[in-house]
Amino acid sequence: MRRTRRFAFACLLAGSISGSACGSGEGARPIQPPRRSPVPEDLIAEGSGADCGEPSFRRFTDRAGRVSFCAPAGSHVGWLHVVEEKNTIEQMWFAPDTSCNFAASFLSRVPEGGMGPGKPPEGGSIELDEEATLAGRKVRHFVMRWHDHRERSTIVDEHGRHGHEEASDHDVLLERWEMPMSGGVFSLSVRTQDNTTDATRALLTRMQASFRFERR
Repeated sequence: MRRTRRFAFACLLAGSISGSACGSGEGARPIQPPRRSPVPEDLIAEGSGADCGEPSFRRFTDRAGRVSFCAPAGSHVGWLHVVEEKNTIEQMWFAPDTSCNFAASFLSRVPEGGMGPGKPPEGGSIELDEEATLAGRKVRHFVMRWHDHRERSTIVDEHGRHGHEEASDHDVLLERWEMPMSGGVFSLSVRTQDNTTDATRALLTRMQASFRFERR
């Protein structure tokens, strides 16, 4: 069953197709090449690449041994563990550059609002498939599209460090597969935008194809 929800700003898709800035009258919006992503502070160690189907790839497994995927040897695959008041979040993620992100995420509890997707940013759209599969398991799958325009953040944390909210003016696509897991929610997400290169998109596709569950 596929459902599509569309919101205001029809110029979102028109702009992404024509390459023009919506309503600006200034012609094509320049697309800057992505920068290299910073190295995560907490890294996942790479394993064997025997089953990755590519000699230069290695398999990376989350700290609890639940899921894994293949990425190029030497990739900076990060690990995140955050304890909040109502939930615990764990995430294994890889960002080849600042235009994209590949993440396997775990929530210890189902959020009060239920599993996603939530409402997209203004002008965005969602395509939802309730009967998809991921690595042989039934999941909820959705694709969210929106235009991300924001100025560089001026927020500084308590240690005097600037956050990672840089200025952005891009068409963004988020693809996510999610399912209940151990009383919480698991999701696999792939985020790209209009300056993600074809080579990087091909890498993310290969990584998604290599994903597997390590437990039954």
